[in-house]
Amino acid sequence: VYYQGKDRIRTDIILYVNGIPLVDIECKNPANISESWFNAYKQIKDYERIVPELYKYIQIGVAAESQARYFPIVPWQEEVRTHEWRDEGKDSLDSTIEMFFRDTLLDLIKNFLFFRVEFGNATKVITRYMQYRAANRMVERVIGNLKGEEEKNRGLIWHWQGSGKTLTMIFAANKLYYMRELENPTIFFIVDRIELEDQLYKEFYSLDLVAPEIIDTVWELKEFLKFDDYRSKRGVFIILIHKFRKEELKEVYGELEKISKRKETIINRRNVIAFVDEGHRTQYGLLAAQMKAVLKNAFFFALTGTPISKRGRDTYLEFSYPPEESYLDKYFITDSIKDGFTVKIAYQPRLEKDVHLNKDQLETFLETELEELPEEIREDVEERVKKRLNAIKLVLENPFRIKTIAEDIAKHFKDNVDGKFKAMVVAGSRNACEIYKRELDKHLPKEYSEIEMTYTKRDKPEMLQYAAEKRVRYGSKDIDDIRKDEIEKFKEEEFPKILIVTDMLLTGFDAPILQVMYLDLSL
Repeated sequence: VYYQGKDRIRTDIILYVNGIPLVDIECKNPANISESWFNAYKQIKDYERIVPELYKYIQIGVAAESQARYFPIVPWQEEVRTHEWRDEGKDSLDSTIEMFFRDTLLDLIKNFLFFRVEFGNATKVITRYMQYRAANRMVERVIGNLKGEEEKNRGLIWHWQGSGKTLTMIFAANKLYYMRELENPTIFFIVDRIELEDQLYKEFYSLDLVAPEIIDTVWELKEFLKFDDYRSKRGVFIILIHKFRKEELKEVYGELEKISKRKETIINRRNVIAFVDEGHRTQYGLLAAQMKAVLKNAFFFALTGTPISKRGRDTYLEFSYPPEESYLDKYFITDSIKDGFTVKIAYQPRLEKDVHLNKDQLETFLETELEELPEEIREDVEERVKKRLNAIKLVLENPFRIKTIAEDIAKHFKDNVDGKFKAMVVAGSRNACEIYKRELDKHLPKEYSEIEMTYTKRDKPEMLQYAAEKRVRYGSKDIDDIRKDEIEKFKEEEFPKILIVTDMLLTGFDAPILQVMYLDLSL
């Protein structure tokens, strides 16, 4: 087909829906070694500039050779990310053909393709195949249950880190929100960290979707539950699981239970859905039990890259239906590496002979020290010492050891990382973080590194002094706001270049510029 703009172009394949061009497919000959799918991709980007009127309507481009890559049409961007669609048992081309069957294409356009604003720039986001598959499996489970076709009301999504679980939840939630069968539902996103709450809200806010509401306090949760005579609000809500504290919800929950015996409330409503981010954590204790008591009839979907199976802490028992179903959808690390979403980890042990914990040396040290004690108390002391032996205090917080490691980190960072990527130092404890900061400052400019953690009144003076200096530097009394600001600067600005953490930002932290991790933990 020929189209006229600034010049005349001839496209290979255009897919129309009711006369509207929606997909442009450009093909290259696999036998021609001088061309590939990338030539077809560049051709479409040229066509966007030559005939802009046509690409006001076309939403998806496909560049095909022996492999097919699809991408959103974004004429104002010179480069966009491409993806490969995978359908089990089919090659790249046949999978892409499946992608453009009528019902799938209409579903993609309606529910899985959105405008997005990133760092002030408008772009588009389109689903990856595993996101589409998992989101629709969750939707199908909800609709199937409401229609009486199945009884299951939960599911475990096991997707590897970096596969876009946040967007998977958002795609599913957005589709469910507008479905007639759910009749104005209540949709929860349940997280266990403030950082994940902020990240999820920003992801929602960047897309042209229904705006979520954050339930920020226990008081707000109580008002939410009481709304509409305990039927509760409808819409999309983000909440920390810690808001479901039993002692503070006791009165409201008591009323809910009474009223639920004679009328509809949030406890027995069928159109309540809960998406649990990082479902392997905080889903097994009293908080989780209280949450599930309030949302007794809700659908629960947990997404995690690391499910666990331990006594009292079993992700499968909580969210799947063993033995017939371990997970509703899976996307493992091998899939992620094959698709290029996860890079292979290059592990480099350093200073093994100098700073690694040597158990034989530790035993020798103890025996030497115990020999100096009177024989009548030696055995008792030895037993008590071994019981109280703390590897963190003896090794991971040792200032002389950290001094050696920090010097090595600074040298490695300056020689291999600085100016290319950013890094993270993962220390064994909160105290170790403070020591690492002090030692790194001796070898690198102070603005290079920042500690990211919470602070309490029980912290040692050096840590409290560091927190106080941060407040002075930022002119703020709220250390949480300072931490958020520093994390954003780490992602978008030159400084800080190194984050020092102990149990924060280790999962769900989306920062492509972070490429190096200096790990000092007792594993």
